[in-house]
Amino acid sequence: MSQATVADKSNAVLAMAPDWRLASDLLSGTRTMRKRGTTYLPRWPNETDAAYQDRLNASVLFPAYKRTVQTLAGKPFSQPVTLSEDIPARIRPWLEDIDMQGRNLAAFAGDLMETALGYGLTGVFVEYPRADVPMTQAREAAAGLRPYWIQILPQQFLGWKAERVKGVWSFTQLRFMELVEEDYGEYGTKQVEQVRVLYPGRWETHRATDALDNFVLYESGATSLDYIPFVPFYSGRQGFMLARPPMIELAHMNVAHWQSASDQQNILHVARVPILTVSGINDPKWTMTVGASAAISLPDGATMSFVEHSGSAIGAGSKELEELEERMRQAGAELLVVQTTGRITATQIHVENAVGMCVLQRMTLDVEDALDRALQITADYIGESTGGSVMLYNDYAAATLQEASAQLLLQTNQAGKLSDETLHSEYQRRGILSADISWEDESARIDAQGPALGTLRSDQAPADGSLPAPGGAAQPVGPDNAATADASVALAQHNAAMLTAITEGFAGLTLPAPIINMPPQAPPQITVAAPTINVTVPEQAPPIVNIAPASITVEAPQITMPTITVNVPEQQPPIVNVTQPPINVSSPPVNVTIEKGGSVRFTEDDEGNITGAELQ
Repeated sequence: MSQATVADKSNAVLAMAPDWRLASDLLSGTRTMRKRGTTYLPRWPNETDAAYQDRLNASVLFPAYKRTVQTLAGKPFSQPVTLSEDIPARIRPWLEDIDMQGRNLAAFAGDLMETALGYGLTGVFVEYPRADVPMTQAREAAAGLRPYWIQILPQQFLGWKAERVKGVWSFTQLRFMELVEEDYGEYGTKQVEQVRVLYPGRWETHRATDALDNFVLYESGATSLDYIPFVPFYSGRQGFMLARPPMIELAHMNVAHWQSASDQQNILHVARVPILTVSGINDPKWTMTVGASAAISLPDGATMSFVEHSGSAIGAGSKELEELEERMRQAGAELLVVQTTGRITATQIHVENAVGMCVLQRMTLDVEDALDRALQITADYIGESTGGSVMLYNDYAAATLQEASAQLLLQTNQAGKLSDETLHSEYQRRGILSADISWEDESARIDAQGPALGTLRSDQAPADGSLPAPGGAAQPVGPDNAATADASVALAQHNAAMLTAITEGFAGLTLPAPIINMPPQAPPQITVAAPTINVTVPEQAPPIVNIAPASITVEAPQITMPTITVNVPEQQPPIVNVTQPPINVSSPPVNVTIEKGGSVRFTEDDEGNITGAELQ
């Protein structure tokens, strides 16, 4: 007996919508933030529309939220996805195009992880294209009919109903918005918005009939599953189908940085443009021309000067931006720090050291579970007992916040978004490098130590005997490496002399053609006796299918089709021996399933002939 809780959850979607909207705007970048206008960048008192628009158009978003989401979401996929041995052979080829749009399993799971980190909630809908007529496996494969995955974004959710069955929440209804592409005219296409409603064992689609968005039933159908084929995935779970973005505070800090950076950009503009002022002139006809080749005549007692901003606020604004950026880096790095205390749920205890996992590792285990459930739904569609499982890389935890933020800094440096000198100073701030090591000394040491191991190639050796620089270019010989240079030059000269001597020695040398005498030999005699292979094939009678008496009622479907003329040669109908009742199956061949405590499935070849039966 289930505990029914079927209240509509539309209000929950509305409660999560503000966080989703903020995350979406930050992930979309500068253009979207400018479109939002005063939502994120307030207008100053007495600021004109033109001045505000100029300030808004000059503002550029620092993409801290987007970079952090992308960096963290990519960590579980820095190593290949591991597939278990029990994934069915029919499903394995589908993993190379799991959504039938070109994405393989790893790419699909990466997008799933990135969406969950950005919004807190997403999900996988496993769809199976419907067939208008009964299909065999061969015909399904030929027609390309097979289960595929669709990612449902949080903005698509409209509501759901659920109930607790044996202690587990299960959907009884799920509604989400989707776009369908249809032909429009002879050459064009258009996207049609519709609402998909899922029930256990069936589905519906609804479309608007007018501009007032009055939705009516458009299509409906049945599925072969007795449950809704949807798997939710959370990264900041608050309850069943309830979640917050795990880095929502980082998102708010990113908005604060957007506002502060706009102020800083404006004050820099004011400070860089001095204002020319003139005093002591009351003549309204007096004019002035400013330029390098123009002279200005001032009346007696008049003065002219440039008024410039003192710039005292520029440093404070720059420091505030740096502090905001540091706090944002730490907020993202917190997901990599191992949590040694706190409550661990049953689903999170996958290994013995689960208590020592970081937040991102636990999210990785959750996405593994979601992928496993989606694989099982795929297997249920095609009658397989198990769908198998996957394993993602999760060895990226850090012991401290300093270590975790250092990893993000190093990745930013390797991506070319952070200089080596800034990386050096940030490592010093975190205590990773000693404060006594200056960047100038460290840079000189890096240049003196030469190229990194494995980076020097033979085509990079300089011809003048100088030492190769780390980048491959030659550097002059200095006092620190003079001995090494002399040894290298001496060795090169010695090798060159040896090569010259060998070349000259072989230059005039003529060798006679070698003479090889072989005694005559008779061809080998090889006798191979033909083996005798006896194959005994016992005589086999055709399979006999016995079906116990059963009451069978088949209602003829009402089908209206256009007149089709087909010339079919007369065929001998197949014979099926039964005890009682007799059943005659006539051409054309079909699949017949008769159930009474089991089922019998007739199979056919490509020409439509029945080849056997399978008892299930």
